Amino acid sequence: MINIELIINGKLADLGRDFGVRLNRQLLNPSELNTKDAQMSFTISLPDSEPNNIIFAHSNIEETRDKFNRVYTAQLIVNSSRIFNGFFRMSDITRGYKGNLYVPVPKTIKDIFGELK
Repeated sequence: MINIELIINGKLADLGRDFGVRLNRQLLNPSELNTKDAQMSFTISLPDSEPNNIIFAHSNIEETRDKFNRVYTAQLIVNSSRIFNGFFRMSDITRGYKGNLYVPVPKTIKDIFGELK
């Protein structure tokens, strides 16, 4: 039997029965109009359950502010082996929570300081 654990902000998330992970090449940031590259990005869906509601501060309630701007720490552990250590950003809340597990691309000097003259 495969044991999968997802830890978000130090709390064990409820994965539900049909948990799956899909590899992406880009991270879509709903708070910005463009896409940003990520070294590694996985799309996941989590059920709307009480443990997940607590982890995400009840972001499934419509009046919750800045729910798509929050970045959570995340670890994905399979059979006691950590296979992912990075961040989670929510992208959709319709039938549960949907978002990306990602590792950000390291910033270059040009990204930090802009064009040097």
